Amino acid sequence: MALIQVDEEAVRSQVGESVFAEALALAADGKVAGLTEKGASVAALVSGYSVTVTFTASGMRAVCECLDPELCAHAAAAAVTWVRMGDVQPAPDLYALLRTQDSDWLARRLATLAAADSTLADRLWTELAETVIGEEPADLLADLEAVMGDLLAEAEDEGNSWYKGEWYPDLEDLEEVLDEIDDLIEPSPDTARELIVRAIDLIEEALDTGEIYGGQLVDDLGRVQGMHQEACLAGSPDPVKLAEWLMGKVLISNWCTFESSLPGYARALGALGLRRCHELLDGAIAGRVPDYKLSTLRESLARAEGGTDAAVAMLAQRVASSRDIARIAHLLIGESRHDEALRWIDQGMGRYGRDQHLLTLALDCHQHAGRTEQALETRWQLFTLSPSTHTYQSLIDQAGPDAAPWKAKAITHLRSSAAMAHTLAEVLLVNGDAAGAWEVLQAYELGSDLRMRVVDARAETHPQDAIPVYQELAESSVSRASRPGYQEAIQYLFTLRTLFERAGRRTEFASYVARLRAAHPGKKAFHLQLDGAGFL
Repeated sequence: MALIQVDEEAVRSQVGESVFAEALALAADGKVAGLTEKGASVAALVSGYSVTVTFTASGMRAVCECLDPELCAHAAAAAVTWVRMGDVQPAPDLYALLRTQDSDWLARRLATLAAADSTLADRLWTELAETVIGEEPADLLADLEAVMGDLLAEAEDEGNSWYKGEWYPDLEDLEEVLDEIDDLIEPSPDTARELIVRAIDLIEEALDTGEIYGGQLVDDLGRVQGMHQEACLAGSPDPVKLAEWLMGKVLISNWCTFESSLPGYARALGALGLRRCHELLDGAIAGRVPDYKLSTLRESLARAEGGTDAAVAMLAQRVASSRDIARIAHLLIGESRHDEALRWIDQGMGRYGRDQHLLTLALDCHQHAGRTEQALETRWQLFTLSPSTHTYQSLIDQAGPDAAPWKAKAITHLRSSAAMAHTLAEVLLVNGDAAGAWEVLQAYELGSDLRMRVVDARAETHPQDAIPVYQELAESSVSRASRPGYQEAIQYLFTLRTLFERAGRRTEFASYVARLRAAHPGKKAFHLQLDGAGFL
């Protein structure tokens, strides 16, 4: 039975020259502290990073706070320091040794030990009961790998295709596998969790190709993430490893939502896991996560530890804008603590001024409390802050039967500045005041779409006022000297014929068409269009 042989050369061979040189420097500078040994593993604090190195028959494995997926200099420094302690005898890899034994011998030995230890016997019976489905996880993993392998191959073909279309893959097979994994959570949550982790990785890999359209696969990923939380709560994951996995996902994934889901994992993480989240958040990953994710993580962790009050206290220490105040208010409103939220909103507007988001949240609070007058006043503030047909209509709807004075007040406000002429014309049209909108058009330049809406509204009662506008449009279209321009001009002429008739000036329309024809003698295509339309 061979023991694991570890020396400096073995460490060098696994990490490479540059990493090994850095490790030697760390060891020489006394950066390795608190080295402890347990079985085939050693743990240490290297330059402030917590690292655990395990020695196996196939080599070194390490988990380091720096989250480097490869063997890092911190791990190598811990290994070198352990080797240089000298007298410590490397521990055998028990699993590797047991694998060398005959299965019948192992079964007899387990039975003998269990006969003398009722606790061990009970545990073996429990685990044997679970192994009735022991082949199922392996089969499920194989099915998952096969289904996602086919999907990734299809995605690669799409990426290499000369024809770039929108590809919506058939995900029925994947969803059948996910259903089976879901069914495994209740009887064997820890086994299910391992399958779910693999499913998350494979689905994200497929999404990262950028070839898949539609939201179905994103929905499947959301489902699997929920399954992961369910399996963690039902099972017994290592809290520290769970914390490291969640934080690692936040760091490297483009698709996960784990940065906001820590409260749901609080029971599975426990004190140890939450402490590990803090260590990672305050150290290794703080500078590697975008600010928006970092703030979400801090809030999520605070909620996991102490609920909404803890999150509010944490956010209050970092208030720097109205957006921060709005986030606090949003959390409180989510728990129906509207009065507390309103106090924060008032503070925010006192410090940062009126803000559309804060006012909207204040409106929510007033409406929930049934304060109709305050709600109406808040609607007015939203309207004056951002005048539009939407905020105007919301104000009028809020006022209900008492809307008349608010309508007059709003229109007076819109008339107070030329910058609001566009909104004024739109609001007047909404109110059915075509005459008022026409007056605005005479005084101010409006966009082409709104201008024609005003003209058409005016034409309902004063067709003669719309005639010059449509004449101008028709002549401009003819001047483009193109078939589309001529076709457009014909449409304007049809409208003009109706306007002349409604204005009691039918004979003038024929004279106008004759003048238009004479003004463009060389445009035979236009003349043909006129003849075809019956404008002789």
